[in-house]
Amino acid sequence: MLGWLIVSIVIISMYVIIYKYQKRIDELDKIVSENRKTLKEHNKKIAENRNYINKNYEKLGEHHNYIERMWVTIPKKQ
Repeated sequence: MLGWLIVSIVIISMYVIIYKYQKRIDELDKIVSENRKTLKEHNKKIAENRNYINKNYEKLGEHHNYIERMWVTIPKKQ
């Protein structure tokens, strides 16, 4: 009789532990899915910013060429 009592307590405690673990896993899955949504939104913003950076990089190249031309045309001794 004592053996059955110990076995049933072990089984019930395992059930409670597994239930709490599963509940925590469900909460973590929900958090992960929300984070994936925000990551997708951030990826869109990153792509937009990358386009903006590329446009500015092209302008930077033009300005660099202009500065090089000015440097060549400035006399060394004034």
